[in-house]
Amino acid sequence: MQTRAGRRRAGFIFVVGLCFASIACSSILVRHPGKRGGDLERDATNTCPNSPADRCALDSPLMKLADRAALASRDGERAHYATILDDGTDALRARVHAIRAARRSIEIQVFIWTADTVGAAMLGELQEAARRGVKVRLILDQLASSGDIDLATVLAVAHENLEVRYYRPVAKKIDASWLEYIWSAVHRTWRTQQRMHNKIFVVDDRLLIAGGRNIADEYYDVHPEFNFIDRDVLLAGPVAARARESFEEYWRSDKVVPVHELHDVRLRLFKDGKQLPVASSVRAFRNDFKSVEHIMERVEDRAYIQKVFADRAYRVGDVAFIADLPEKGDSNESAEESGTLREIQTRLAGAQSSILIQTPYLLLTEENLEGLQQLNRERPGVRVRASTNSLSATDNLLVYGVYYKLRTEYLDTTNIEIREFKGRPRDGLRLNRNYIALARATPAEKDEWRRKLRENPDLPLSPDLPGPGFGMHAKSIVIDERSVMIGSHNFDPRSTAINNEVLITIEDADFARAVVRSVEKHMDPGNSWAIAPKAHNALTPANECLGSASRSLPVFDVYPWTGSASFQKISGGEDLSRSDPAFYENFENVGQYPDTGLLARAGTWLVSAFGVLLIHLL
Repeated sequence: MQTRAGRRRAGFIFVVGLCFASIACSSILVRHPGKRGGDLERDATNTCPNSPADRCALDSPLMKLADRAALASRDGERAHYATILDDGTDALRARVHAIRAARRSIEIQVFIWTADTVGAAMLGELQEAARRGVKVRLILDQLASSGDIDLATVLAVAHENLEVRYYRPVAKKIDASWLEYIWSAVHRTWRTQQRMHNKIFVVDDRLLIAGGRNIADEYYDVHPEFNFIDRDVLLAGPVAARARESFEEYWRSDKVVPVHELHDVRLRLFKDGKQLPVASSVRAFRNDFKSVEHIMERVEDRAYIQKVFADRAYRVGDVAFIADLPEKGDSNESAEESGTLREIQTRLAGAQSSILIQTPYLLLTEENLEGLQQLNRERPGVRVRASTNSLSATDNLLVYGVYYKLRTEYLDTTNIEIREFKGRPRDGLRLNRNYIALARATPAEKDEWRRKLRENPDLPLSPDLPGPGFGMHAKSIVIDERSVMIGSHNFDPRSTAINNEVLITIEDADFARAVVRSVEKHMDPGNSWAIAPKAHNALTPANECLGSASRSLPVFDVYPWTGSASFQKISGGEDLSRSDPAFYENFENVGQYPDTGLLARAGTWLVSAFGVLLIHLL
């Protein structure tokens, strides 16, 4: 299982296809029938034989929230408690705490699961839950979580209560060869491209975590090179059971394959019809958990869990869980039946005063662009804002390059205000509380920076403290500061037409305003550049004419000129909308690609030059 290599492989297939606890307890083995090669022996260790009712579960304030929600829902009102998970370390704590509090079942559906520190630690926690008697089931996307056949083999036998299935495995393998990927991409283009992008985490049908985070170091602020700003919502209440029902639809689908039925895993498990000995502890894959020790220390701190998650929860009533069906990617026609897409488009069309979008990839389909254009014509007073990645923050140069080519059209034909998140935001020390620990500095230098931060909680991120970069991965939409959508859906063509997605909708003004405050923090001029049309000069008409003619060419844009640029607020200036007449008096043009190297700039230019072709492919 891997993340960066998985993304690169997915991108490669996309282009090709479209172009052409250690074993501490004594182990008990039980036999499960295998489809080939004899029966499958799996660990059956029971670490909680004397407490079958509660499975030795952790006493949890979150479960008490779920109890309150259930009690309030008995009178016909559907009550929920919702907590925003913006901080990466707390998002990991919430998951591990929920695992330790589980009594009956855990269902996890996720796009990427990496065998790094976070991934291995989470698998270890899930194995311990299984050994307590909790039924644990995982559905992972094979293309994004592929590659580690050793770990997959361990998962096949880790415990009788731990089951893992993979979505649409290429060549029915965990680690298909490049030739097999290419053959699949050419022979079964649509099937290979269509991936399960869902991200849900359900415990006992009572707790649900959904949003943008995968399972890898960079989603929880512990990666030494790069970390994502992301958002989940933790929900206690009856919507968790609806999420589990969606999980069941995928679990029963013929598009998911049990790990022990993958061809290369079976070769590791069986020889001559007999099962080979396999260590059953997932913790054996990584025993260095130093980067998450400080996170794990607070997992069972009831006072901390109460303060950070329970006390900050909003009592909300109108909550819905929406998921695309497993069949969404069977054809282009079925993609049009996407439940998440219909929900987003319906709510956007009904906006009366404001729309706030946060997405890592702002690449509008023709239908979405026409919808915003129509909204601008019919209700020009509706303020539309979007927070997305800059070139210095993006993890997808291909998508950014095409977006860069189109963003001037977005500005010209709609009233959208775009802010691009910086790769080194001013508030980096607060956006990633682990930043100083991860910084490339001596222990003495780190202590000095911690002292400075204690003395000045608003201390800006300094070039004198090199450390991991930032990217934005949150996917949220707020309409009229009352209606909130949080989920896995990117505002791009893949989420719209190809990938399966999930969406949480919450109707509550207080919760909506909290999400708005979170997004606006990222959109602050210290953390994002404003995107606006370039100031007009004598060459502007000629550039616009040549640029328009060049964009109409069938393949290659020989003059990839754009009429927009990045703007930084000047010292002492006001934070204004690009439509404000005083905008250019308060913001200065800092160029097309601020804070980026030559290679990234050249790559963006090339993608933009071939953008006419790529737009149709995407």
